[in-house]
Amino acid sequence: MIPQLRVRRPRLDDLVQRPGGRWQCRRNSRERHFQVKLRDMIAWALGQLKKDHAEEAARTVAEQLDRQQFRLMTNVDVGSDGEPVADSLFYRVEVAFAGDWVPLVEAHWSALGVSEAGAADEARWAGLQHGLGVPDDASELTDPPST
Repeated sequence: MIPQLRVRRPRLDDLVQRPGGRWQCRRNSRERHFQVKLRDMIAWALGQLKKDHAEEAARTVAEQLDRQQFRLMTNVDVGSDGEPVADSLFYRVEVAFAGDWVPLVEAHWSALGVSEAGAADEARWAGLQHGLGVPDDASELTDPPST
């Protein structure tokens, strides 16, 4: 069994809705593209929740999302060499339920418009957060990835 790393991602609060219903991000276009695709996947998941369970459940989860009561996590597999495998990177949105975090939707990095280089950086940073590939000299570290 290949171990999986879990890393907490920042909140998605830089996305604002403009008049007319269009979404706009205060950040660069790659981040905006990522956030718009992620919001589309969240909307799809809410639709599935409504269809499979009840409108009440979907409304409750939507209210949590509106109140920023969710977290964005990354999962990445660790290869036999002990390094994160970039192509295995997944992003997952979780919401609180009964005192625990439960997954709402999960997507491969390529489905969210993340570049190969961005996925490799994200996987590397996920590994670093778990002590994998930590250099002896801190000057070897670069800025965190931008999706």
